[in-house]
Order: sequence, then structure tokens, then C-alpha cells
Amino acid sequence: MKKFATSVGVYMICWVGFICLAYSKVIVIEHGETIHTFKDEMTGFGPSISENGMKGKLVYFGQIHNTSCLDYGPQSHLQNSIALMRQHGCDIVNMVMSAQRMNYSAVIIGKRKNAVENLMNMSETTAASTQEINIPSVFVEDSVALYLLNFEIDQMRNAYIQITREENEARPFTWTGYIVAGAFMFLLFATICFWNCSKYIKN
Repeated sequence: MKKFATSVGVYMICWVGFICLAYSKVIVIEHGETIHTFKDEMTGFGPSISENGMKGKLVYFGQIHNTSCLDYGPQSHLQNSIALMRQHGCDIVNMVMSAQRMNYSAVIIGKRKNAVENLMNMSETTAASTQEINIPSVFVEDSVALYLLNFEIDQMRNAYIQITREENEARPFTWTGYIVAGAFMFLLFATICFWNCSKYIKN
């Protein structure tokens, strides 16, 4: 119970930080020219995008079995490759860890719009797992992820993806983030109170 309370507290803090993150950009470059630019958001764990940005070939890194959130492929054999993933209700930390193990340099995740679902899908081991991540990862809308599939390496197009950061551009204020953070704060205090009361009764 204490471990659960600690995990909830960590998620709450990460979410409050997440809603204040700076934007970055996903840029599609084909034949040396920029053809599309999309705003994205850092996931809130792992390293940030370097000052020079990151570019590489885009590879769709998907679930090997549609019902599994543990097995992904294919493995990357390129020096600089960016994994494109869709969430499908899976734990985002495990997704990025899978891409890291398969030799990808960065991850773009097509996210669901339900912020509460994103948080609830995070396991109790998330806080510890994030310390092992050493590649950057960003969120884009799922519709953007579907569009980016057109520039995936198997499409045989002369295109690559560049991810850059914009430190001076703050994310607009949204009520959703603060409501979710408040709900998790209440859950944290309720859990700690329950654990302490149970311990007192046993004594």
C-alpha cells in the first residue's frame, strides 16, 4: 500500500510537470525540403531533445501480437532511426523501453486524447523504469501518427524526420491537466490516510 501511495505521488508530480512542458516539433523533410511541421510534446521522462535536434529515418515500431503490450518489432539496424508507435492503451514507459532495447534513437508516440487513461495505464514500476531510459520520446496526436506512416522507411520515399525543441514556447493553459492532477492528489492523500488508519487499527 505504501508503495502504491508513493507511485501515485510520483505520477501526480510528473503530470503537473508534463502540463508545463515546452513544445517541440516533428518536421517531415523530403528531397531536402520541409513539407510538413507538427507540434509535439515531450513525454516527461528520459532525456530532452538536444539543441541541434535529432533526425533519422522513420520506422513503424508496432506490436508483434495485437493483444500484447510487451512485444514490439522490428529491430533497428540503422545508425539513426526514429520509432513511430501508437499507444493502443499500453504503458508509454514500457513502449519507449522496448524501442530503446531495439536500438532506436528516439520515439514518436501517437497518443490517445484521454489523459486519465494515459495515467491509469502506467504501472507501479514506472517511476523506477524511467531512470533506465536514455532516448528522447515525444507525443503527437494519433491522427498525425497515422499521417507519418506515409513517410515510414518501408514506403521507399526519400524522406526523413527531424525532431527539434522550442524551449521558449510554453504550452497553453488547459483545465484538463489541473483537474487530473487534483484528482490524483486527492487519491494520494486518501491512500495514505487509509494505509495509516489500517496500521493504527492493527496496532
